[in-house]
Amino acid sequence: MYRLRLLGGISLEDSSGAAPDRVVQQRPVAVLALLAAAGDRGCSRDKLIGYLWPDSDEERARHRLADIVYLLRRSLGEDVVLGAGDVLRLNPDVVESDVAALLNAVDSNELETAAALYEGPFLDGFYTSGAPEFERWVESERQRLADVYADALERLAEEAEAAEDYRHAVDLWKRLAAHDAFNSRYVVRLMEALMAAGDPGNALQRAQEHEHLLREELGAEPAPEVLELAERLRREAVREGKSVLEAVPKSSGVEIAGLPAARGGWLTRRRGLAAVAIGVAAVAAAVAIHRGMRTSGSAEATSPNRVAVLPFTVRGSEELAYLEEGMVDLLATALDGAGELTTVDPHALLGFVRRETSGPLDHESGRNVADRFGAGLYILGDVLEAGGRIRASASLYDGTGQPQTSAESVVCGEAQILELADELARQLVAGRPDSAGDRITRLAAVTTESLPALKAYLRAEPLFRAMKLDSAVAEYKRAVAADTAFALAYFRMANAELRSYVSLDVGDAAERARRFSDRLAPRDRQLLECFAAFRRGAANEAERWCHAVLRNHPNDGDAWWWLTMTQFHYGLRRGRPLAEVREALERTLSLDPTHWMALNHLGWLMRIEENRASKLAFVERALAVLDPEDPSALAWRMNRALWRGDSDEQDEIIEELRKRESWFLYIASTATMDFDDGEATVRVLRLLTEPSRSPGYRALGHVLIAHEKLARGQLSAARVELAQAESLNFGPSLKSKAYLWLGPLLPLSREELEGLGEQVATWIPESTWDSLWRLYLLGALHERLDDPGAAEGFAAELETSAAALAPQGDTLRERALARDLALSLRARLAARAERFSEALGFLEATNPEGWWPTGSARAYMKQLHERWLTAEVLVSLGRLEEALNWLAPIGGLDGERSYIGVKHLRMAEIYEQLGDREKAVHHYGRFITFWRDADPELRPRVDAARRAIEALSPDT
Repeated sequence: MYRLRLLGGISLEDSSGAAPDRVVQQRPVAVLALLAAAGDRGCSRDKLIGYLWPDSDEERARHRLADIVYLLRRSLGEDVVLGAGDVLRLNPDVVESDVAALLNAVDSNELETAAALYEGPFLDGFYTSGAPEFERWVESERQRLADVYADALERLAEEAEAAEDYRHAVDLWKRLAAHDAFNSRYVVRLMEALMAAGDPGNALQRAQEHEHLLREELGAEPAPEVLELAERLRREAVREGKSVLEAVPKSSGVEIAGLPAARGGWLTRRRGLAAVAIGVAAVAAAVAIHRGMRTSGSAEATSPNRVAVLPFTVRGSEELAYLEEGMVDLLATALDGAGELTTVDPHALLGFVRRETSGPLDHESGRNVADRFGAGLYILGDVLEAGGRIRASASLYDGTGQPQTSAESVVCGEAQILELADELARQLVAGRPDSAGDRITRLAAVTTESLPALKAYLRAEPLFRAMKLDSAVAEYKRAVAADTAFALAYFRMANAELRSYVSLDVGDAAERARRFSDRLAPRDRQLLECFAAFRRGAANEAERWCHAVLRNHPNDGDAWWWLTMTQFHYGLRRGRPLAEVREALERTLSLDPTHWMALNHLGWLMRIEENRASKLAFVERALAVLDPEDPSALAWRMNRALWRGDSDEQDEIIEELRKRESWFLYIASTATMDFDDGEATVRVLRLLTEPSRSPGYRALGHVLIAHEKLARGQLSAARVELAQAESLNFGPSLKSKAYLWLGPLLPLSREELEGLGEQVATWIPESTWDSLWRLYLLGALHERLDDPGAAEGFAAELETSAAALAPQGDTLRERALARDLALSLRARLAARAERFSEALGFLEATNPEGWWPTGSARAYMKQLHERWLTAEVLVSLGRLEEALNWLAPIGGLDGERSYIGVKHLRMAEIYEQLGDREKAVHHYGRFITFWRDADPELRPRVDAARRAIEALSPDT
């Protein structure tokens, strides 16, 4: 008997707590959920197909459904899915679902059991790509089951009241209020139960909490019944001689929907971030680096029309503290493009202010900040709240500190903050001699007309700047939930998701941003186009958009960063040297020396260069500018501790890393890749595999450890890691294993390759993207198994798929992928037949920009096979120097580590052919260093490398 949990999460377990790995994939879980919710009545095949494969032709969809039913029966038992004609049912004797148990309990009037079974929303956190009808069904079913749960609780609460068990009734109404925090009726019933239980103080507290929640989150007023009951409680407290404060217990706290007891906690954290100062030595180092960068030409000439909007002073209400930095975002957006005005990037400016200043800004510090960003104008302002009215004033100053114009605006509450900022901008521009006030785009149109959406966005921005990316994504999601057309929030959310590795496919957020891009300011539209081009692999177009932004905004940190990302991630596949990315990286870091992703990318460049002195200097540089409490500082501290051999500090940092989010552990591991034995990297990655991590991240940790083991010729250890990865996350881990096994110089037996081919053949892809990869992997495996006819057949199938896919939208990427994978297979086959010029032609015909999903660290997303094959073909054609250019960068980046040892071996052999004995000896030595602990069956290659060194160095 299996237990299927669909409420509050997803799990499938038998009595031992284990679940078949292959069942826990997107489509099989979706089929189980549909059948579980259908109960005894079952679900027709047509309906299942309509939910899960709405865009597939009928024959293919029915075949996919049949594959899943076969998989379920093979994994869970032949009678797990019962069929009667066209209708399928889930056998309750084999799989017991919490959904069915909940509905049965309600039907049997076992309400306490039903309430206990509901552990959270239906299929919470589950998503199936390419199935919009299924997603709509999930939303509908989620609401239906939530209503069933609420009805059970309400009936239990009313029964408790009828029995005069008011304490129990209070607990039940509290659960209902937590379940639906915005439902005023539940709050009234909870207040009435509290009063009946003799606790009027908490009843009044509940009313106040509910009123605060509605106004804070929705900008709405509570139902009149709540206000009337609260007023009645206040009058009774006064009549009994108590103050309202005495009537409310001081220990009370907000318990509705998990809200914090007060917003002060968030405000305190905000202040904490702003107050964390870099030590005197670190400041000195940061200033020295900054000055060095400016001397080297990174400073821009001052523009009389560039405006630096500085943080505002906020007084009167802590509830408005978010406007200290929020007004920078609002006014910078409103003023940008107003006549000749451009504004300094708020993200770079606020990062600089937090690092290099403390306390409120005065004219001198304002001029210094403006000068730092080449701005001939700057704005200082303040916000004052009194009696519910909000007054904001701002002044525009020139570079000498002389006021140009001033503005003042007063509104009646937070709901009019957008109008307040808009009016300030209008007055500031209108007062200038070259007035262009009538050309200001309304701020509400540029951002949002929803106050909850705006406030969530403004909460997200400082989190984004502080690289608290998961928290930032959560706030952006709240923003777009409040305003589903909030383009700027979608755009920033896609940026944060990509940087945090929360999701490597950020297409949904990016496409929604583009759909509503008419609501963006011109600069943000250009950055969005740059991001969209980068994401789809159009590197040349992405560069053009970056340069378009930088022409008018030379200090835009985002533009420099996306130029960096474009050059870095696509340079390898476009025949351009990685060295060109250094300028963009240095410019990014000159604007934000604490930009940890830019620091990581610079570290990767130095890793490829293999210059120990420059690496050590770089580590010290990074630690000089990073706040010691910044999570990214941990990675570089570990790197320094490894260089110093300080085992105590290494142990301390490992314990600190254990507390960090999973995505950061993956990034932190890359900072330890400078060390040849790989143990430091593996030690960090082991933290990812601990039971407290999600299955997906645990599988990723095992896959990356396998990369490190293969880098050192430890094939048996890699096999163990990949098997563990497959048990946790089958499809992605199988794809990683297949790609690794197809790499160079691995002595895999025919039996092992055939077993891998069988696994890939029975894998059920969950997307068109994976279906195409499956065809490629099968073709490459048949080529390795010396079956060129079968490999040719898979290449032809990929070409047929490419022709069938529509050349638009995401399908365009899939079409390009199918075409390029077919070309890759044909290049393999041509090289096998020693038709090397033909093979090179196939490789050169692949689109160097096209289909690769950006941000991915996996080797199979970096054309690693194709780059290695290009080098081998060039060697066969006698073009040895060109081959070295292709090989040199391989292995320095994450996702390529498995190649690093064999890369050095191949380069040594090529240098030996060229007669360059010194470089040949160097690379043979590097290979021996990496493979010194290789498996016994691989040791002969290490011994051969030693003999080669002896032959090349007869005097040693």
